[in-house]
Amino acid sequence: MTSFQFTKMHGLGNNYIYVNQMKEQLPEEELSEIAIRVSSVYTGIGSDGMILICPHCCTCEDAHFQQ
Repeated sequence: MTSFQFTKMHGLGNNYIYVNQMKEQLPEEELSEIAIRVSSVYTGIGSDGMILICPHCCTCEDAHFQQ
């Protein structure tokens, strides 16, 4: 599994893993597996999901959400 730095934040009963991808990006083909494994309380640190902080790629205001 890929090694990376993250921050876990919680509030109002929800926990999320934040990954800063501004300088170093996780392999796109592994993102789903990484999110599932680190979010699990059995194989990871446990969370409701993983949020990627990515470089801005266009001039419009947008966000991409995937479940």
